[in-house]
Amino acid sequence: MSSLTLAALLPIAQAADAAPDAADAAARVVQELFARQSGESLVTAIAALVIGVIIQVLAYWIAAKVVVGEPNATFSRALLLWVLYLVVGVALGVALGVLIAIVGPTHNLLRLASVAGGWLLLSLLLVFVVPMKVFDTSFPRALGLLVLSLIVILAGQTALDRALGHPALARWEPLRQFALASNEERKRQVGKLLGTAEPGLDAELDRLSQPAEKKKTIPQRQAALRAVLQQLEARRKALPPGDAAARAEYVRQRTRYDQLVLSLKADFAAQHPAP
Repeated sequence: MSSLTLAALLPIAQAADAAPDAADAAARVVQELFARQSGESLVTAIAALVIGVIIQVLAYWIAAKVVVGEPNATFSRALLLWVLYLVVGVALGVALGVLIAIVGPTHNLLRLASVAGGWLLLSLLLVFVVPMKVFDTSFPRALGLLVLSLIVILAGQTALDRALGHPALARWEPLRQFALASNEERKRQVGKLLGTAEPGLDAELDRLSQPAEKKKTIPQRQAALRAVLQQLEARRKALPPGDAAARAEYVRQRTRYDQLVLSLKADFAAQHPAP
């Protein structure tokens, strides 16, 4: 599965992870797939998805024409490569989810690292083996095919995003944010993914951010936020002097709390409109 596909799936995985149950998870995934931009129609979103697939298949075909050459560089083989990458990507994603579900609760970092490393090596192997088999070519040519196709895909996707009025390569934004995040934030995200994150204030903030929380009454939500504020105040008072990392962590959590307060105020105003 290409890195571009991983970048596209990351926000979808985040949407599913943030949902409290299967129904909400499905709804949020559909929203990520077909309603990334407010006001974008379902037909437009589906058309963009189809065009994106066509761009990828054409990119494989063009790259094969340049790198592999005739008679193996056919459009049917390029389409087969896309289908196989899709199947392999889904299978690898399911396998990773199962492995994390099995190994994650043990909190054994060595075992987790071994599982992640083995999964990554298998993924890299399949990334190259699949085009080598499809186009009956060597490893160097498969590498060249993937590099050239990625360049074509990036160019085509950028043009499509601009035509739709989206930020160029917006699907890479989650990866960019992860790369620019603090070490503490990256550890928190990875720990949450692997199931090794310690329960605490972030877990409570995650719970209060879920759509199901809005179904509760205003007093219930106020009480939950007051409890979070007490924890935040205790953390603020306990901040070590001069510890920039601890201070940044507190600011991050306080910002999340402030956003929840603003959401609560907006919901209260909607339920009690001014006369």
